Amino acid sequence: WGKRPLLDILLGRATSADALPLHPLVIHLTNTLFGDSLAAFRIASALPSAIGLWFVYQIGRRFSSRVGLLALWLCALSPGLILYDRMSRYHGLTALLCTLSVWAALKLLDSGKPRDAILYALATWLMLMSYFLSIFVVVAQVGCLLLLWNREPVRRTRWFFLGALCVAGLAFAPYLLAGLSKASSSGMTEIHVEDAGMSLGVNGFIRRLSLPVYVFCVGETLYPWTWFAAIPGVFAALGAYLLGLRAIWRERRPEIIIPIACAAVLILSALATSGKLGGGQTVGSMAKRVSFAIPLFSVTLSVGVFSLVGSASVWTRRVGVALASVLLLVSAYSVANYWTGRQFLNPNYTAPWYETIAVMERTQPLRADTALFSRGELALDYYLKDLQLDSKGAYINNESSGEQDVVRGLATRSVRYVWIVGRDRGDQISLSGFLQMSDYLKHRYRQVGHYGVMPRTATEAKYLEKFLKRPPAPHYIWMELYDTTQKPTAPTAPEVAP
Repeated sequence: WGKRPLLDILLGRATSADALPLHPLVIHLTNTLFGDSLAAFRIASALPSAIGLWFVYQIGRRFSSRVGLLALWLCALSPGLILYDRMSRYHGLTALLCTLSVWAALKLLDSGKPRDAILYALATWLMLMSYFLSIFVVVAQVGCLLLLWNREPVRRTRWFFLGALCVAGLAFAPYLLAGLSKASSSGMTEIHVEDAGMSLGVNGFIRRLSLPVYVFCVGETLYPWTWFAAIPGVFAALGAYLLGLRAIWRERRPEIIIPIACAAVLILSALATSGKLGGGQTVGSMAKRVSFAIPLFSVTLSVGVFSLVGSASVWTRRVGVALASVLLLVSAYSVANYWTGRQFLNPNYTAPWYETIAVMERTQPLRADTALFSRGELALDYYLKDLQLDSKGAYINNESSGEQDVVRGLATRSVRYVWIVGRDRGDQISLSGFLQMSDYLKHRYRQVGHYGVMPRTATEAKYLEKFLKRPPAPHYIWMELYDTTQKPTAPTAPEVAP
């Protein structure tokens, strides 16, 4: 997206129907400054997320410096943020702008100064320009404003707030209308999962809400059946959140925006995407799409912890210390799983591409007599480039959509060996694209190898079968190798990566 002309980016023509121009503009900038590399793409998400920690501390410091410090550490160790914000996507940027918008809103409600109104309007507009679902943060802000309409300091500054919000909303309105029009006419109403019953309606809403809540609590690198960490982590996080909500609500403080905005993002996003317009959003992607609210969740947890730690009762203070310890230890364990490659509840975004490439290099290297096809695995291009394998003469197409791209590629280039690579992501389009390529090749050429990387455990396969309502692939990534000089035989059983 960031490589498109600036005019296309500004007019929204460089993104998919559910995206907006701000992140492609940032990608365009980092790509210009640092070149065409994975690091240049990822810094556009990782750097804003790191900067956002300062605003997390500033929001928490409104309660006390200790609340601010714990909120900062909970956010910095959040497995969800660490997992998502290293992607070359908008998640880290939206997280920063969401946190900035809430901080600016509270600052404006305190002061009522024109300069704070300008800051809030700008921050909110930029947040909205980064991702559509951030509009629910604004919904929560308006709801809290109405809730505290006649209380100080809201009563004194409410019109400044509404005026700044109207300015931000009017500036965003053309992009919102264009996005809704594009979404309704360009595939966002298509079902991208195999069973509509798991993604739409009441069942879809439950799944789309429960997965992000779980990830907010313990991350995506901790299986639910790892009970010694998952159960304490979920209960500790939800308990701290409710304690934080209660502590803020008791004083009717404007900071009620923090927990309400977090809840609004989770609930309204699940509701919005479980209908016809949200059919294009896979259930497995819901956690990353709402991860921009994790900083607000972290602040609420910290407030909840210190509502106990600040008690006059020794036992209540000890419970607060224990609660903070559980939150930090579970987060650290989940992050350790991420860095060591264990327990990926939903490993869509951390594919072991180096291991995948190593399997291909040991079996049939990517040379001039070889072709490689995958469905939308653009990161593979950069991993191959990093290993200096992109210049060995192989025909590589990691944007294949199915059979027609394989036919076109083999007509363009005569090769002996053909690799196809696929991932089971719970995405009907990605899965069907791989199956089309596989079906085309196996009826014309001999399959000489079938390999798998990151095998599913029996428990994981059982969980995924219930969630996807179909048997999952035995490996997270699988590769098939064909020899175009030989006629087809019966397909071989998959092998584990050597």
